[in-house]
Amino acid sequence: MTNIWSKLSKTYAEGISTTEYILLPNVARALDNVDGKSLLDVGCGYGLFSSFFGQRGARVLGIDSSKKMVDLAKKVSPKAHYEAMDVTKVSQLNQDFDYVLAVMVFCTLNNPQDFYNAFREISCVMKPKGRFVLVDEHPASKKNLETAVLKRQFPENSYFNSGQPYRVLLSTEKGSEVSFDNYQWTLEDYANTIRNFNLEIIGIKEPRPSPKTCQEHPELIYFLENPEYILFDIQKREKDA
Repeated sequence: MTNIWSKLSKTYAEGISTTEYILLPNVARALDNVDGKSLLDVGCGYGLFSSFFGQRGARVLGIDSSKKMVDLAKKVSPKAHYEAMDVTKVSQLNQDFDYVLAVMVFCTLNNPQDFYNAFREISCVMKPKGRFVLVDEHPASKKNLETAVLKRQFPENSYFNSGQPYRVLLSTEKGSEVSFDNYQWTLEDYANTIRNFNLEIIGIKEPRPSPKTCQEHPELIYFLENPEYILFDIQKREKDA
């Protein structure tokens, strides 16, 4: 995945409307009190979320497996700190965070071992009672989809085929298109893996655009009525259960 995102980095940084007008507002509501807190932005991309929370007083470290993405993020938000690092190695940071954020990261992991290891590594860098907000494509979203901003192509229409690759095509706000593979994980995959690492789900949201946003961005109307994303609000237990 590193090479793919390095190739796509400049095009992706043109802006994706679903990220900026659906995911960012919903994540902002989930993490609404970050002033003075430490925040790890996993899969930070070109720095959209790192910049947003840094401006609200968080002490942000953004990591991404693509060095080119990290270089772009440094230009977007020079006050945040960034490192090129894979999510399956974050325990090497040797520090704990109040908040961890991972937006559209787990759906890029292409095998069960990496999926498992990513949760393990993130749990290692969370403070007791720390929060982890995870946002991914909704496991129950429409498999074969074509909208003005998002197209998805599944080889098989099987919900339960964990790790199944599928093709995603995103249109940027400047009209360019980026194409890459994501991977299907079920609700069971998420819930059962989370509970292995002294973590508990304290809330679930299904991010949607507001009606006002859809008036301003009619290309997002589909997402007002259909589940496309899921947000897990996860907390680390104070002591081992």
